[in-house]
Amino acid sequence: MKSLCAIFLMFACCAVAAAQATDKPCPVGDCDCLQRKAEAARKIQHFRTAVEKYQALAVCDPTRKTWADQQVVAVFDEVEALRQEADDANRRAQTEKKRAQKALADLRATLTDVVRLPT
Repeated sequence: MKSLCAIFLMFACCAVAAAQATDKPCPVGDCDCLQRKAEAARKIQHFRTAVEKYQALAVCDPTRKTWADQQVVAVFDEVEALRQEADDANRRAQTEKKRAQKALADLRATLTDVVRLPT
């Protein structure tokens, strides 16, 4: 149990450190910094920040605009895939809930029948 708590704490600290790394502003004209921050934000699924940084990169360095625009589209694709996964998981959960409710009703009916049997 202690090792599980330690692992969780380490993970939380890493997530906080990664989030803080994307919070510090880049120096004006440092396009590489914007790209690094966009990629870091995307990696930890801070999609709004990632899109903002990619858009800033496109303005900072017009030669990277096409690439930055492609990355924005890829971020939206990731968000859509995550939404689809969540929808699928929700449908599976609803199906399992219905199965569990039916099994419980069947069990109650069986128990009721057992209790009614004459001895």
